[in-house]
Amino acid sequence: MLARAGAEPGRILDALKTQAKEEGLARAAIVRRMQAAGAFIGAGDDFKDARHAALKKTWADLKAHETKGPQALQENRLSLVVGVLELVNLAKIAWEFKDNKRTLGELAAATCTTTAAMLDIAANAAKHLVGDKVSVTFQMLKVSGGVLSAGAGYYATTIEWTKAEKYAEKERYSLAVAYGLKSVTQFSSATLSLLASISYAAPLMQASSSQAVKWIGGRLLFYRLFCMTWAVRLNLVGLAITFLVWVFVDDALQDWCQECPFGENAAKGPKAPKKLMEDLGEALEKIA
Repeated sequence: MLARAGAEPGRILDALKTQAKEEGLARAAIVRRMQAAGAFIGAGDDFKDARHAALKKTWADLKAHETKGPQALQENRLSLVVGVLELVNLAKIAWEFKDNKRTLGELAAATCTTTAAMLDIAANAAKHLVGDKVSVTFQMLKVSGGVLSAGAGYYATTIEWTKAEKYAEKERYSLAVAYGLKSVTQFSSATLSLLASISYAAPLMQASSSQAVKWIGGRLLFYRLFCMTWAVRLNLVGLAITFLVWVFVDDALQDWCQECPFGENAAKGPKAPKKLMEDLGEALEKIA
């Protein structure tokens, strides 16, 4: 019942060990004293010894300690929501998988982000199991999840940069700048998120014999909030750019219509009927 109420498992075990060790000995001492006296004398306070004090103190500490159960549940709810969304995205990509480099890369990136979300759930559980102690498992899970998430972020950076180069070749410089800016924000956000994740291992780094590693651990721990804050801000900037491109920029089918023989930019489009039909099929797949 204490565990379901959110009490720390370590404190519960300590209380049970103290109860098992001291309670029987305390009762035996009371029985011996009663048999020697031949009667029950007083209100019982004279029978309370160090064992009673130890029991009382242990259970009082357990009751008085602020449980972190609600906080743990809240953090895990957020992690579970992220994990479910990542699983849905992974299932969608796997369902639409095609044997080419692009979809293979998207599947690998989605697998990384889904695994990172699962590791984050495990990290939260590991943190609250040990209470106020430093959990090495928690630190390693956080760092592992951060590395996987950063890998997916760097892959997205290369995709956005490739789009920027493609639009630059087509002399659509506004789109090239937009996707280039999005690529830079994606790269910066992934790097800051990675540094924030590594900062969770700062206690281990500061325990190192190397002064350089200690210094890096201290700096990462100090700048963790900065990294996390700016990573979120840069992600919001990237989302804003994506929304503006989606609203104001033509989709793939509209681009094909403009570059077909009857479009405004027919001179820039292909002339061969077979190539036109292939591009049309690709455009329809992109907007599907």
